[in-house]
Amino acid sequence: FKRRGFKIFLFDRYENRFENSNSYEYGDVFINSFVFSYNFSRQTAFSFELKDEYRTKDAQDGETLNGTGSNILFVAPAVSVSFGEWSVSAVFEKPVYEYFNGAQLSKKFSFTLAVSKYFAMFAD
Repeated sequence: FKRRGFKIFLFDRYENRFENSNSYEYGDVFINSFVFSYNFSRQTAFSFELKDEYRTKDAQDGETLNGTGSNILFVAPAVSVSFGEWSVSAVFEKPVYEYFNGAQLSKKFSFTLAVSKYFAMFAD
């Protein structure tokens, strides 16, 4: 990680879905995230993400389907530790607000553990 300090990030993503061979089209997805990050040292960082995930309704044969589409707000604290070129991250994600169109399944939480390795594609 870089030097100590506080950082704020904004991530926006849009996923456009197209009709498949069964004439089914999943709804589009809009994801917006604010991430607040603090590097305690060159090896350790903590972040807190506030993420909104909005999904439009699905359609089949041109007809909008009830029981699809949602708006979910998540919180996701994370910690990352680096060991030279290697890094280990742990993220806990929990929905704090959920709105579903009709009856749908939801998740209580998710946990992610990631291992990554830094490499340079081009020489400095």
